[in-house]
Amino acid sequence: DAELGDIGNRVLEPVSADRVTPGQPTVYEFTIPAFADQRDGAVTFGQDGASLPVEVSAGTLRRLEIAGGGGDAAGSIRELLVWLPEGYFDEANADRRYPVLYLHDGQNLFDTMPGGPEEWGADETAARLIEEGKVEPLIIVGIPHAGAARLSEYLPLPTPELDVAAGGEAYRRFFYSQLVPRVDRAFRTSTRSADRGIGGASMGGLISLYIASRDFNAQIGKVLAESPTLSFSEDPSYWQILFEPTSFAWRQRVLLNMGRFEVDADAAENEANQRVQTAAFELSQAAQPASPGFRYVLDEDGRHNEATWGSRFEQALIELFPAE
Repeated sequence: DAELGDIGNRVLEPVSADRVTPGQPTVYEFTIPAFADQRDGAVTFGQDGASLPVEVSAGTLRRLEIAGGGGDAAGSIRELLVWLPEGYFDEANADRRYPVLYLHDGQNLFDTMPGGPEEWGADETAARLIEEGKVEPLIIVGIPHAGAARLSEYLPLPTPELDVAAGGEAYRRFFYSQLVPRVDRAFRTSTRSADRGIGGASMGGLISLYIASRDFNAQIGKVLAESPTLSFSEDPSYWQILFEPTSFAWRQRVLLNMGRFEVDADAAENEANQRVQTAAFELSQAAQPASPGFRYVLDEDGRHNEATWGSRFEQALIELFPAE
């Protein structure tokens, strides 16, 4: 309210039929007296998490500002969250180049943001596996999403099921032409395809698959797609474009992990998810049926949430970046 006190949820008044114009939207207008982030000392969840403190329990976190994006986020400015492993700043490693994993929806990889979802615990998992000698030291780059423009930026191709401008192709160009070179200039990353991975969950997993499938200069060798959003279209031609056999034929590793319960309360959508998952896997294997490069796993207990993705992150790192 105007005095910065909490208010209850609004309840919409019934709208009589004589106030509704056929074919026209019904518009509700509200006045917002004030917002809670105007209170002294308030900490809020920003659209990209750029200004919020992020704590890591191991390794070192650095921020790297970058401008641009795809779709409705083309003019945005955000801060990449770059996790560096223990020993990165040691003099003995001054000339060492590190593998790098780019992860979308990166604002909740290392810490839980106020008002946001749980974290993956990526820093704890990576640090422990490196210390145990199971994973080689690597850099993890969290790419925060674009807030309200997230769906537009991460949607690869136009689809009639979603009334959103598809900005995925513009984001793909931004990723390769600006984001990756920006990270390479700022940190000691390896530029070999075999040392570069890309991934994410939900729409972040979907855009990662799209970016990797159109990596025409062979810059990315590994892909981690956790619960990529697939069920909004069961049109075979739509997914044929994304998963056609040659797209991933040369990739070192592509991990596609899905849960049996991606939509907890919607059995029909869960079944739709699984149909598309199976079709995508079959498409990917058509050109190389004996290749272990593309692995599809249906997690019998998996949900569409950070707790599930974080629990699978350990095995993903071991498979993608095993210690030599």
